[in-house]
Amino acid sequence: MEEQNVSEPNQNTTLAEEEQLYLQAAFLSDVMQILNPVIDNVENEYMQPVLLDTTSLFIDCELPQPAEYVEDVSNTFGATQPITTNDTMRLDKTPNKTTTRKQKTKRKFILPEFDVLEKPVEYTWEASPESAELIYKDRRIQVNMKDFNVLQYLGQGNFGWVASVNITGHLDVRMAVKRITLSTKEERASARRTELKMMQELGSCKCPYIIDYYGAMIDTYHSELCICMELMDTTVKKFYETMHLLGDILSSSLDRFLCRLIHNIASALEFLAQKNYLHRDIKPDNILLSILGFFKLSDFGTCCEINETNSVQSGLMGTIAYFSPELVKVPSKPSSIQSDMWALGITLLEIVIDKHPCLASNDSDQYLKIATWNPEVPTMIIFDYMQKFILYLLKKESEQRPGSYIEILNMSFIRDLSEQPTNDECNFVADVMQISYECTG
Repeated sequence: MEEQNVSEPNQNTTLAEEEQLYLQAAFLSDVMQILNPVIDNVENEYMQPVLLDTTSLFIDCELPQPAEYVEDVSNTFGATQPITTNDTMRLDKTPNKTTTRKQKTKRKFILPEFDVLEKPVEYTWEASPESAELIYKDRRIQVNMKDFNVLQYLGQGNFGWVASVNITGHLDVRMAVKRITLSTKEERASARRTELKMMQELGSCKCPYIIDYYGAMIDTYHSELCICMELMDTTVKKFYETMHLLGDILSSSLDRFLCRLIHNIASALEFLAQKNYLHRDIKPDNILLSILGFFKLSDFGTCCEINETNSVQSGLMGTIAYFSPELVKVPSKPSSIQSDMWALGITLLEIVIDKHPCLASNDSDQYLKIATWNPEVPTMIIFDYMQKFILYLLKKESEQRPGSYIEILNMSFIRDLSEQPTNDECNFVADVMQISYECTG
């Protein structure tokens, strides 16, 4: 048998690639175990890159070797600690063909330098930081964050709060500013991006029944996205709560109010549908009212695109109390324009009876209540045709509701509505708002 030449391994060679990768992965895992709890507890996404932007890491590694060597371990501060085991081990070694178990050689191994992040994470601004040019009623106004003067706190939603403001140097300009925290949590971040995208796309189209969009900027000090939009006088929820303080309400006044709301909001939802969008959060809080008697749709953070079947395949979004029966079934059906019609029906009935018609104390009970509730609409204070229309929107099966918003807009009591609110409509709205102003001081 021909003798084969077998070369002796060179003891000075570096560790095998697999061993180096193992050491790097193990060390990085330890580092991240320390960093992750801190990072996870920091909701402000501007702080996270700071926590991760560490300097280069060096380590003198502990690595098991054949039993004839003794190991030196150097920690990250340069100190060396001997480790004694039954089988002595050493990292540093020199080639010696006469080496025995008792002989000791030494080689110091240093893990190659690497960064946790090679460079800081760069945040992509969703809007200009600190200042922006706003387009306010065909005027272009350069505004800085410090120019905002808060006049009144207007309300708070799931993802932000709203205040009315004027602007230093332009005191005739009044607008609403919605502030949304720049959270890294996926649900909140997604709603924030959607809200801004939809406002830029829809609020700039001059649809008369969608809130106007003026511009946006980032408040870097408070880590908030500020969306500047049209200032309305009140929400439908606040209005109907005050309206019922009047006592007896004329059926004719309430009927005209409901007809105007149906026309304006169905028109807004049809505008969304033509652009292939679904709102998914129709409720009295998201319908705004002007003292001039017209309505506008707001809050687009839950919007999504619809497919060929006029439905969406993404998860449920919106306010559970306004979910339609098909959304609370198991398994749930996709959201559709008929789901928004149900929410509009609940909104109309809520205005009539001064409360949500099937509200539960918690989410689980709310699902059950929606599934088992049989809609009833009183006729004492509304006309017959309005009662039938609300019940049409509240059919338990989505297929039995209107097929489109065009169908609603072509109903005679909506089609024959005057283009602008009448004096009677405006006086009714103004009277209720006057009471609201007196109550709030």
